[in-house]
Amino acid sequence: VCVNGVAADLYYVSPTQINFIVPPNGGQSLTVVSGQLSSPATPVTIGLWAPGFFTMDSAPTGPVAAEHGDGSPITAASPARPGETIQMFGTCLGAIDPRLMIAFPPGTVTVGGVAAQIAYNGPAPNIPGVTQINITIPKTAAAGPTIPIQLQFEFATSNTATLAVGS
Repeated sequence: VCVNGVAADLYYVSPTQINFIVPPNGGQSLTVVSGQLSSPATPVTIGLWAPGFFTMDSAPTGPVAAEHGDGSPITAASPARPGETIQMFGTCLGAIDPRLMIAFPPGTVTVGGVAAQIAYNGPAPNIPGVTQINITIPKTAAAGPTIPIQLQFEFATSNTATLAVGS
């Protein structure tokens, strides 16, 4: 993958997906090269951040990719609990300098419209380009299998995914 003619660092490639890190200078065009074949340059808009939560079913409004503190997935059968600190995963949740391991300000996460305390916002260990956000579920969060969860970063807002929250 080349962004403005500069090769991007690849960290996952499959027949249907390529994950890469945008070079520091950003860019306005993207080209995919495979062997001797090259795609046409495609115009792209690259911003400082465009937050998005990963979801378990890949649908923007699906269940957020989240885990309990022990690493087990949060599901309707094993919901997050008020007061529990969980970890979630996403992309474009802030500019991260991998050499310094420093992220920009954490933004605001709401669970059912209630602001959650952010315990950590930064690089996910051993997963380049993926951001991990740890939050504490508000004690006043509504309970249910599909409580809306969203992140706001400056003027950019993530997809509204869902989170299973127990009582």
